Amino acid sequence: MTLNILIVEDEPPIARSLKALIEQLPGMRVAACAEHGAEALDRLEREEIDVVFTDVSMPVMGGIELMSAIYERYPDIVTVVVSGYQDFEYVRSALQYHAFDYMLKPVFKPDLHRLLEKIAELSARRKSEAQTRQLAALLNRTTPGDELVRDALPDLPWYALAVVCAGTMPQSYSDGAIPGKSYWEQVDWGELSSSVGGNCRFWMMDGRTAAEKIVIAAFAEPRDIAEFERIYAKLPENLFVTMLVGPETRKREELADFHDALRQLLYRTVSVGQSRMIFVERSKLEARASRERGLELESAEAEALALHLRRDETEAAAGAIAGLFERCAEREVSQAELESVLQQLLHRIVKFSSGQEVHSTLPEIELGEAIAKAVSYPSLTKDVLRVYAAAAVRDQAQDTPPIVLDVERFLREHYAESITGEELSRRFGFVPSYITKLFRAHRGVSPLQYLTRVRLDKAKEIIRGEPRLMLKEIAQMVGYSDPLYFSRVFRKEVGVWPSEYKQG
Repeated sequence: MTLNILIVEDEPPIARSLKALIEQLPGMRVAACAEHGAEALDRLEREEIDVVFTDVSMPVMGGIELMSAIYERYPDIVTVVVSGYQDFEYVRSALQYHAFDYMLKPVFKPDLHRLLEKIAELSARRKSEAQTRQLAALLNRTTPGDELVRDALPDLPWYALAVVCAGTMPQSYSDGAIPGKSYWEQVDWGELSSSVGGNCRFWMMDGRTAAEKIVIAAFAEPRDIAEFERIYAKLPENLFVTMLVGPETRKREELADFHDALRQLLYRTVSVGQSRMIFVERSKLEARASRERGLELESAEAEALALHLRRDETEAAAGAIAGLFERCAEREVSQAELESVLQQLLHRIVKFSSGQEVHSTLPEIELGEAIAKAVSYPSLTKDVLRVYAAAAVRDQAQDTPPIVLDVERFLREHYAESITGEELSRRFGFVPSYITKLFRAHRGVSPLQYLTRVRLDKAKEIIRGEPRLMLKEIAQMVGYSDPLYFSRVFRKEVGVWPSEYKQG
């Protein structure tokens, strides 16, 4: 990386001497010299400058006034004062405008070179941060801040984006303790990206969950997209990792669409225990998602498993779940299909055990958390067995107070209406805090949290059954008057936006 430097000095011999000292250090280039601040500002308008060395006392425009203008217009430029005056007011003014250093004339080579090395480190860090902010703005489809007046990205024509997931993708559950989080903490991105050859640049950014990362590359030739393979090969192997690489493009603005489409595909690609890297063609990203053929789940399997659980036959129950997971591993079942199968099995177990539907969302949440924390099918077997065993005895209607059943029935029947804690209190004759405490004790969530789950389950049902309905119509059908608020709640609880759910 070369630093472009501007020297602002009204005495030519001093400017020439400083230029000679600076250019003795590799990676330093004096792009221009100016005799006063006004000329320097003119240079900054026409040239890309990283560092400005400026005197204080000069004709037309002095150094302090120049630094004030740079501070306002070019906050990423590093300024250094070189002055013969050891005056406190000059030093104070320089600090006010964030001067990197204040050097007294004459300038000595060792001091200057140490300073330049520090500036080079700072400039590289700032440039990397500016590039990351610019790419994040592209992905978020937002306008970059004022600090990105200049295009910070390198002059390379081709771009590509990959989504990477360590372990499984957390959905609507807390992702704070998932294996993917600790996995990424051990990855040294600087060392990883330095292994890339050719004229390529790579950036890694946080994804939407702690398990995900976004990797963006800029390169000179379309064939350089293969450098993603080097990145993938260097990743630690202590957890299964899925990487989907989108097509190369000359249009940076396409990266946001690629990210959204790749992330939908990722959920249908991640498979427990299976590491894989796939280059995804543009046609596959643009095609509508096709539904996977579901894993066959016999009623007899659910009944046998429920019977083992009721008899406390833990070993037999674990064997039944392990057998199901063997079939999943053989077929390389995706996370999306696995979650669907395990949720179906949960409902069948509870239905067989108690004759009732699943009353509490707690086992569904626990099941989702178990999948989010899975590092292999054997580890998942233990967690799923624990969830199923608890659910088989938890959802017994006779153990549930009538008030809880009444509130639950009301929420399921009136989810499309506006419901508050105060309304539940008036309807059922108890203070809101008592209803909430009792309901949470038996259903694992508060009444309003339960209502949100019911509404979103119904919304997903409507989206699947009537995909042509507008978002506003769906929101109103499930009790939300504000479609934007509905979208935010849907995204927070389900893990994707309603529009993404409709597509995939």
